[in-house]
Amino acid sequence: MERTLLLFLGLTLGHHTLAADTSSVDTAGTSNRDALLKAAVARDRGEITAMEPSSQASGGVIIGYSSGAVLNCYGDHSCREFGGTPSAAVERIAVTRQAQSEVVWVSYPHGSLYRCMRKECNKFLWDGVQGQ
Repeated sequence: MERTLLLFLGLTLGHHTLAADTSSVDTAGTSNRDALLKAAVARDRGEITAMEPSSQASGGVIIGYSSGAVLNCYGDHSCREFGGTPSAAVERIAVTRQAQSEVVWVSYPHGSLYRCMRKECNKFLWDGVQGQ
């Protein structure tokens, strides 16, 4: 009887020790998984809301996102992000040429219009003054 009791106690203590070790592994695994998910979300630009072909000879496409981000992506799997965009969903994109430069026009909600050249965007004001 004494042997049985000792065996039972040994199994019970061993089970609790394994459970404690497993919970620490699960916590570390959950923490790592949460960190990876947060990093992925931070890179995420949201849904694509507008696309327009680039006018550059190298081709590519201008892509607008629900986060407000605007990227010029090429066929070699590379993209360059435009700076100066607001944090509002891109509604429409138009591409024109000015001499040798490509001009990307991006509309946002409430009538906001941005003019982008050389990967930098500035708010376009109708009175001819450029602003931020």
